[in-house]
This record gives sequence, C-alpha cells and structure tokens, in this order.
Amino acid sequence: MKTTAYILLLIAATALTACNDDEVSYVRQDQLAIKTFPIASLVCPRLLPDGSLITIVDDNTANNVTARNGELDATHGAAIHALAFRFSKLTTDGTWTQSDGLSYNITTEDNRQHDNQLALSDDTGDIDITSDGNVFFRYCLESTFLGVANLDGEIIINSDIKSLFDDNYIGSIALDDGSLAVIHGENPVISILDASGEWSQQISLSSIRYDENAHYKVYGLCGNIMIVGNDTRQDENMFYVFSPAGELLNSGSCNYNYDRIINISDPSSNTTYGYAIISNAKIQTDDSDSEDGGFVIKLDSNGNVIFEYQTAELTDIFNLTMHDGQLLVAGDYMSMSMDYLSNVNDMTKFMSTITGKIITLDAATGDEISVNTISLEGGVMPFAVVPDYNGGYYVYLSRIMTSDAGMIGNNNSYGSSIYIYHTDDLNKLNIE
Repeated sequence: MKTTAYILLLIAATALTACNDDEVSYVRQDQLAIKTFPIASLVCPRLLPDGSLITIVDDNTANNVTARNGELDATHGAAIHALAFRFSKLTTDGTWTQSDGLSYNITTEDNRQHDNQLALSDDTGDIDITSDGNVFFRYCLESTFLGVANLDGEIIINSDIKSLFDDNYIGSIALDDGSLAVIHGENPVISILDASGEWSQQISLSSIRYDENAHYKVYGLCGNIMIVGNDTRQDENMFYVFSPAGELLNSGSCNYNYDRIINISDPSSNTTYGYAIISNAKIQTDDSDSEDGGFVIKLDSNGNVIFEYQTAELTDIFNLTMHDGQLLVAGDYMSMSMDYLSNVNDMTKFMSTITGKIITLDAATGDEISVNTISLEGGVMPFAVVPDYNGGYYVYLSRIMTSDAGMIGNNNSYGSSIYIYHTDDLNKLNIE
C-alpha cells in the first residue's frame, strides 16, 4: 500500500463550534511531518533508552537458514523447523537499519504439532533491553527450546532446553551487564551465561521451590531478578526478588502477574524504577462491575509497589517514556472484544476501529494529567511517544487499514508499516 493513501484525508481547519478559545483546531495530515517504513513487526516493538524503536521482522531472504520447515531429522525421527528473523531499528530522524539474517533451528518431537510452521509472537518471544541499551531477543517454545540472539547479529543460545538443563526450566532474562540469567531446577538455581559465552557456577535460590501447579514468569527489575509465581490452586501470586548473585532482597504476595516490566531511570533522583504493565486486564469500575483496561504499576528495585494506575482508556499498553517528571504511556483502545469475532468481516471491523491513546501521568504519584486520543483513518496502534526537546513529539505508530485487517494475526499482529509522525501538538493526531 502506498503512503499517499494514508495522508489524503482533509480535515476541517476550524473547530466545529466556537465554544471557547481553547478548542482544538484540526489540521490536514499533509501538513504534518510523516515518515513511513515497510516494517511488519512479529512482536511488539520496544523503545530503547535513546528514543529509537526496535522490533523483530521476518527474514524474507532466509539465506542463513540451514534447515527447512518440516525437514525430518533422520537420527531422531523428529521435525526440524527453521525460524528466520532480523532485528529492525528505527530512530526519530528516520534512520532505518536491520541486522543480518538470524535463525533458530528447532527440533520438535511431533511434526504435526506446529503444522510445519513455527511463528514468532508475544507469547513465545520478547525483546530484553538492559539499562545501557543492550538488546537481546529471547524465544522460548513450550519450555522445550530456548533461543537467544543479540543486536550484533550473534546467536547466543540455540538449543533444546533439556540439553542445557536437566531439570525444570522456569524462565530467563538479560541482565544489565550483558549476561543472561536462566532460572531452573526443582530447587531453583540461577545459571548465568556471561558476555563472553561462558556459564558460571550455578547459584542456589534457597527461598523458592518449583511447583508444577504454579506458572512462573521472570523479569529484569532495576538490575535484579524478579520471579512471580501464580499458584493455580489458590489463585495467589507470590513474588521473589533476587540480586544477580542470588541474594534474596524481598518476597511476598502481589495482586498480578505482569506482562512485562519496563525499567526507566529517573534523572531527577538518579534512581531506576520498574514500571510493570498489564494489558487486557479486568479493572473494577465505580459500580463494582468490571471492564477491560490496563495497569501501570511503579515498583522500586525490591519489587515494592509505589503506585498503581488503572485505566479503561487503554486495553493495550506498548511503551512508556519519561520526560520532565511525566510518564507518557502509549497504547490503544479496542472498543470491540475479540471474543465475538467469527469471520473476516468481523476482524476487519475490529482492527480498523482500534483507537490510539497517549496518557500522561505524574511519574512520582501516578496521577493522571491528560489523555490524548490518536484517531486517524483506519485503526491506530501508537507504539511510543518521544519528546523532541523543543516542545514537540515524535510518535511511532502503525495504521491498520481495511485492506490490511484480513492479514492481521497470521504471524503479523502489528500492521505492515511503521510511521513516524512529528507534531508540536498531540491533539493534531485526532480527526474525530
């Protein structure tokens, strides 16, 4: 699709009514600075500390792939699948770079299990960003395969988990020093793969026990390791925070299992905080009912909650940015529920009506300052907002047009292009 299809909307140059002097005057999109890049993200794009955006895309050339999807391993009778991808990076000035092609060669016992195709998604892969901007991509398939790659184009791990660890795999996370921490074992231990590719001696975590009835998630929290376990029998979340050396810093119960934790340094205090985000969550309304929404929960380095912000304005939260003591929360609002989608027409309507949202919070208290709606032709997914330090903003976003919607969900959940809008007023991105 051509960029011109997206920018030929003419919007009234004056407000509909003259209620007061503060009413927003809409502008034409062809008066805004817009750059377009044909980037189809396989996982949610993440924001780097320098304001650039990083994501994972399919490697269409696949020249580096050594095994074909579905090829049989004659020795073991299992299926070998090749998962080929690249890092794709955008900066606010429009510089676009991609890594060399990378691939994980994955052996599965049942060739039919994945229908000869393995796909990247937020359920199986995620991007870790350390405090100094190191970037790692981790892919885990049903706790049987672990693959880790870095932005330099190196595959760090590409192996069956059982060949690495002979006991229960709990999770892994990249640490600030560029090493990788892997948590595993019935009596859990940390195995650390250092930046030179050497495994260190296992570190015992004496305060936690593996439980087959619990679902565990591992997060990086301000340079520490946070483990949250959900006990399905008691519907209770227990958390543990360890230093990279295995020292227990804190433990207790928490209300949620987070989607991810974004670590942001606050320049005013020279302190790093973790912001846990939860999308598509049930939040309580004033009438004791519930509706879909999102959470932003500020944590200190030991996992203690500083504030909890919940909103029904967002159903998906993508990235956070801190600027002048304020937190810019980028996400979208879905007015329809996917539970009621039954055909392509439903999906088309659903995806093309997604509304973008930017919520500004006080970074110290979590108090809501403003809500900006980004409503353009088609559906809108704002991935991140980056201040230009001159009173304006760069907005990374995807637009889902009617012609795109039928392709969404098939190894492509975030549209076929990423746009960078530059504006002096976020209200100019709302045509409603």
